[in-house]
Amino acid sequence: MAGTPTNPKPRKRKAAQPAGPKLPKRAQPGSPMVRGDGWDWEAVCEEVENRYMLVGADFPIKDLLDEPFTDDDGKEWNMPSADQFYRATLQDPIVKARWTQIKQLRSLALSDDAFKVLRNVDPIIETDKGIVPNTVGVQFSRAQLDHYRWMMTRLNPTEFGDKQQIEHSGTVSTDWAEVLGGEGAPKPRGSAS
Repeated sequence: MAGTPTNPKPRKRKAAQPAGPKLPKRAQPGSPMVRGDGWDWEAVCEEVENRYMLVGADFPIKDLLDEPFTDDDGKEWNMPSADQFYRATLQDPIVKARWTQIKQLRSLALSDDAFKVLRNVDPIIETDKGIVPNTVGVQFSRAQLDHYRWMMTRLNPTEFGDKQQIEHSGTVSTDWAEVLGGEGAPKPRGSAS
């Protein structure tokens, strides 16, 4: 029987609305992040750099840009989306240069974080069974260090990347008799034949 407490009447579900494309964030007039009708990319880059220095270098740019900018008066302003920021790095050489500097600073901050991980890992722990090796902590720290090292090489390959070097070993020699079909070495120019 439909409608009784043990068997409630089935409800019709609304069809799920398809998620449309996310609209880009608009630059709000009067914002310190706006110049003219568009974003002031120099101010945006400055804010991104400040945020990386405050929260640490291991945050994605998307998370940093999702947070609104708060000015000195406490008013919140939009920040551009990560897509808008990446497009600006491709289109504007000044933004690209600033982004390169920010990535270099991030890599240096990651190296500091890696040293903190090394300092804070305790290879032995004291349990109710006595002093035992801290294998889980050491493996976790190793995974963190591998992640930091990978990030540092991607963000700043000239400073932290592997050295690219081509080595050549061996000698190159020519057997002229074999090349000339058994007639011997070539005669120098200008000599009488």
